[in-house]
Amino acid sequence: MISSKVREFCGKYIGLLITMASILLLFLLFLPAGGERSRLQIQADMGGSITRVACTVNSARRSPLRNAKLVSDIINALPARVEVVLMVNDRAAFAVAANPWPDRVSFLELPMDSTLTIWPQDPFVVMKGAKAQTTLLTSGRFERVDDRLAGPALAKYFGFQAEQSSLHFEGGNIVADESHVFVGANTIRYNALLRGKPEREIARQLEVDFGRKLMVVGPLPQPVAHIDMMLTPLGGNAIALADPAWGARLADQELAEAPERVKDFETLCMADFFGDPAIPALLDREGKVIRPPDLLGRTMVAIAESKAIAPALDHLAEEFAKLGYTVQRVPFLFVAPKEKTGCEEGGPGSKSDRGSQYRPDYPCLTYNNVLLEEDGGRKIAYLPQYGWEKFDAAARRTWQELGYLIRPVPGFGVSAMYGGSLRCCVKVLARQE
Repeated sequence: MISSKVREFCGKYIGLLITMASILLLFLLFLPAGGERSRLQIQADMGGSITRVACTVNSARRSPLRNAKLVSDIINALPARVEVVLMVNDRAAFAVAANPWPDRVSFLELPMDSTLTIWPQDPFVVMKGAKAQTTLLTSGRFERVDDRLAGPALAKYFGFQAEQSSLHFEGGNIVADESHVFVGANTIRYNALLRGKPEREIARQLEVDFGRKLMVVGPLPQPVAHIDMMLTPLGGNAIALADPAWGARLADQELAEAPERVKDFETLCMADFFGDPAIPALLDREGKVIRPPDLLGRTMVAIAESKAIAPALDHLAEEFAKLGYTVQRVPFLFVAPKEKTGCEEGGPGSKSDRGSQYRPDYPCLTYNNVLLEEDGGRKIAYLPQYGWEKFDAAARRTWQELGYLIRPVPGFGVSAMYGGSLRCCVKVLARQE
């Protein structure tokens, strides 16, 4: 779900992060306003009840990353009050077998020759103004296949305003609460290098663009390429922060107590890779064979990589606490992107991803990449579920202890193999004020 140029930047410097972890653990700043604040404010990731969302659905005729079942699970998990628009580039490939809410779900057709990923979170952000005015602010440049078409198409469909930022950003590296917008440090550095300007100037410009006080979250380079995979604003100066050491402990315990369950999870991810265990392989446009990645035994790799980044996130938790934040930790099993060997269309590790060099691999199990809302005085968390019960259950308990009513959303094992999860797949367009 990360554009090729940003991934190239992250990959180039990830070795530096590991060797300098004890020195460069944080790039976290409060920045004063750098000019007239925008008349609009970026929509917060918590607060009012969700009323409208957008998802992208890939056709089995166009992409091996088939998410029709996943999107169905998302729609069924969301309450009936939520309007859902499904962006597709192959409308004829889809039939709605049963729809008890005929006025709730609609299709938005994008050009047939466009290539889309399942991540509508990234190309634009939702800005809110007076009298519920909505503006979709698109990234100044966005090179991941044709995902840049999503923002303008949705704006036209709903009659929203559409504007383009002068800066590059990806929505997955931006989260917001009622007072601040949190932006990953990679976004600041990338724009500074791209434009030849000081990082502080870039940060001030983003603060003006997003209409909220800006907090830049590091370290730099980021250990996790998109901060929505590791940080969830809860409001009221509270955050949920990923805990990879906890994830490593859970996986170690499962390997010691029930190694067959670990193997079952690895096998499940491979079997579901093409959406049907009966499909062992597919052919790409050039006739080359695409097979599921071999995950057997790779849980040990995820444990090692989680332990490697744990000190950076522990230090980040300490720094947030010094700023007066209440920090709640959430289990996290981390796997860094791996270099690509195949050529899959329509996924963030695909050949059509403008030169991407990353491929699907062991799933990154995050329970920070969630949807939050408040409805009728209740706090609700929509949690991705990956099919590894030890992790899924630990995450449900954690969010319940934070006071949230849990709405589990199953089926995210394969999505996580491509590097994304629930928030990546669902763009919240409107909330009840």
